[in-house]
Order: sequence, then structure tokens, then C-alpha cells
Amino acid sequence: NWSHFLNAFFIVLIIRTGLQVRSEKRPSAFWISKKDRKRRMSLTLWLHQALDILWLANGLIFVVLLFVTGQWMRVIPTSWEVFPNALSAALQYVSLDWPTENGWVNYNALQQLAYFATIFIAAPLAAITGYRMSAVWPKQATTLNRIYPVEWARKIHFPTMLYFVLFIVVHVALVLSTG
Repeated sequence: NWSHFLNAFFIVLIIRTGLQVRSEKRPSAFWISKKDRKRRMSLTLWLHQALDILWLANGLIFVVLLFVTGQWMRVIPTSWEVFPNALSAALQYVSLDWPTENGWVNYNALQQLAYFATIFIAAPLAAITGYRMSAVWPKQATTLNRIYPVEWARKIHFPTMLYFVLFIVVHVALVLSTG
């Protein structure tokens, strides 16, 4: 429960600060490095990256607990039958004929695929692309920069954020409507 709360808290703030960084023309305040006074970044970007670190730490704890407690079986598909079953569940949701199983105890196939994609695809994508765009990325690593250009990271990072927004909206709407 605490991990879920922290995840929601951090991701909402990360989305907000990310949109602020994206639209910020002239930052109103800067963080300046004590070691290198020439190195600086906007406070909004600094807050965004600080929240990212907290979100990743929370996520790492969540994933470790997922595997230690055996709960990984709830979110990782173990059969190809999950895809036709997910389509069936999606049709039930679209027709407003909610699946009858208790979604808190046993996830249906659509929930399982959505949680799997969020935890094991979207979150790592957000982390990897965010790291590439961050101030921590080595600027003088020419080979590394050629292999993984910052433009690629930017093209992936924003759609990943849109996926999180869509996931949150659908997740909250279904939780509120289905109980």
C-alpha cells in the first residue's frame, strides 16, 4: 500500500515537473554545482530528476518485493493465452459488462498485461531515456553518444510519459467505477 501511494505521488509530480521543463523558456531559478560553478540547471529540472531518483528507488523496492513474495505471478504472463483473454476482457470493459472476478485478488488478462507493460517496459524505458537526457550522462563519451543519441531519448521519453498518463486515467477510472 505504501509503495502504491508513493508511486502515485511521485509519478504525478514527475509528470507535472516534466511538462514544466518541456515548456520552460527561461528558468526563473537555477541549481549551481558547488564543484563546478559553470555547471547549472533549472530548479524545475533538478526537482524532476530528484523525484525520478525517489520514484526509481520506490520501484526497485517494489520489484524486489514482487519477486521475494511470489507476487510476480500476478503481473507476469506465463502463457500465450493471456492475449486472447485480454481481448475478451477488453470487449467486456467496452460493453460496460465488467468482468465478474475480484480484480484485487486475481487480475484478469488485460490487467496483467497492463501492469506488466507498465512495470517492466514503460518504467525502464522512462528511466533509460531520462538518464540519457540527464546531467549525469557523460558528455565527452563520443562513442556512447553516437550509439545512443539524445534525440532518440527525447523521441521515446515523451510518448512514454503519455502512456503513463493514459494508464493512470484508465486505472483510476476503472477502480472508481468497478470498486
